[in-house]
Amino acid sequence: MNTNTAFVAISFHKKFKNVYDSAIKPAIENNGLKSLKANGEDIVLRDIYEDIAVKLASCKIVIVDISKIYDNSGHLINLNNVYYELGLANGINKRCIFLAQNIKNDVPFDLRRLGGITYDPDDLSSLKDELTLKITQALNEEPVKFFKDIDIVTDEMKNEYNYLKQQSKKVVINICPPTADIFFNDKLLGTSPQTIYVNQGKTVRNTISAAASSYFEMHREITVEEMQKGEIHEELDLYSAKDISQRVSTWLRYRNIDTQNPVLMRAISQYLFSLNNEEALKNARKETEELLELAPNWHLSYNQMGYVISKEYWKKALNYYEIASTINPNSYIGYYNQACVLAREELFAESIEMLNKILDGRILISYAFSRMWMLNDSDFTLLKEDEKYGPIFLKLADTIREKAEKLKLELGYDC
Repeated sequence: MNTNTAFVAISFHKKFKNVYDSAIKPAIENNGLKSLKANGEDIVLRDIYEDIAVKLASCKIVIVDISKIYDNSGHLINLNNVYYELGLANGINKRCIFLAQNIKNDVPFDLRRLGGITYDPDDLSSLKDELTLKITQALNEEPVKFFKDIDIVTDEMKNEYNYLKQQSKKVVINICPPTADIFFNDKLLGTSPQTIYVNQGKTVRNTISAAASSYFEMHREITVEEMQKGEIHEELDLYSAKDISQRVSTWLRYRNIDTQNPVLMRAISQYLFSLNNEEALKNARKETEELLELAPNWHLSYNQMGYVISKEYWKKALNYYEIASTINPNSYIGYYNQACVLAREELFAESIEMLNKILDGRILISYAFSRMWMLNDSDFTLLKEDEKYGPIFLKLADTIREKAEKLKLELGYDC
């Protein structure tokens, strides 16, 4: 990768898009560097954590925005996960500049001594100028060494890693639908195909999990036969409310063993929500809160939270669905669920606007494998019956279905 780069760690939330586009990116380019992020169009590896590590290791400077995010009611949204990048950057002695909209509320006490830039989101021109100068100064100085006596990645560690990799079995994973998110040993990898290296041994336990909207979650151990063959092919079962109770005992058994697995947590949350009683709904929300803490970079974590609170707090649910779409803009589910909530609240024009987003080619792929048929969705009942917007909705629903089915045939998948 090009070393003439600056790595930017910034929230996925739309409130920060203008901060990046109008101030951070121009300031970096003013210093002759290319700006790279850990999300969006700059991703070059399917594993976001590997992508972060590669970009951090090769860049000249790191810009981190640690500003906190609040919803319209003033409640803190647990989305700002940039401290991972900040800590990693400090650990490998990178030049680092942090940004914050409020020093007192946003910046932990132990970071204030490092300086940084406080900015007004309504005055991004000033931020661009100040950051341009700060980057110029930083590039002419030696980076602060937080761990002077520690070589974070030694030659011995590299040799050990290479040895373990040679001893491991290479396994290629393919899941149907191809839009399913794959987890290996509770770690999110991405969508198919994924290549993993599996350590073998009687004391070693390796698991694979997968989740996709409109399908039952899958979680199991990788078999010896699969390791020897070097391939895993799995087809997820379509979700059916009447079949969910048959799977609960398996989910709970694995949940007791694999306590940090996001896929199982989402499955159990969905089951509890389906029981539709006060105690179960309370526990579904608690399970989803734990899921959000464990997997804050997974779009289905936010989608699940929106789902469990949507009937009681529809505006907050909209916010969670919006975050899901921001994290994974190629998935239909965030846009679709926003449309459902807006339709229930009789905001028909806004609902149709959201549904129109599904026609985007990348988003339409995920919808094509969902087996959704929005005309049968009760959330759109009022919209279908509306004199003005009903005909528009019916035509749009038919168009989406027709294009989705055609696209699926072109891709050649049977699932």
